Amino acid sequence: MFEEATLYRSSQRHPSKNKTFDNSNLAPSPTVITLLQKAFPVKKANQNLSLHLTQFKTISCWHDIHQCMIHLWIAPGKVKQKRHLTDPIQVENKWFLYIEYKDKSGNNCYVQHSYRSSKDAIVYAETKALTEKLPNC
Repeated sequence: MFEEATLYRSSQRHPSKNKTFDNSNLAPSPTVITLLQKAFPVKKANQNLSLHLTQFKTISCWHDIHQCMIHLWIAPGKVKQKRHLTDPIQVENKWFLYIEYKDKSGNNCYVQHSYRSSKDAIVYAETKALTEKLPNC
């Protein structure tokens, strides 16, 4: 930490004079900006979202309403249902979309949605998950 601060302060000073070096008039050329944009592209929230979700990867996105980072992932699962005591147990395959975020106190919170198909879960993740009202956020 000390070394970084020292290096930063020394890089702001002109080597021959002990005055601050003003580099505000040194703007990068358009070619340099283009090369930087190609080397470090800015990824949008839903760019390749469906691809990553179908590969069971966790996606980190910026939530538009709450202005916080959220993490999305899907997982297959089963739901057991028994309508009456005499009915047999029915097992239904489902896809679950999980949304993880931090509440006002800094605690991790989760929202879980279930869908009949992975396509439905991905469509919700791409369209409504980034604008959904999150509890206690």
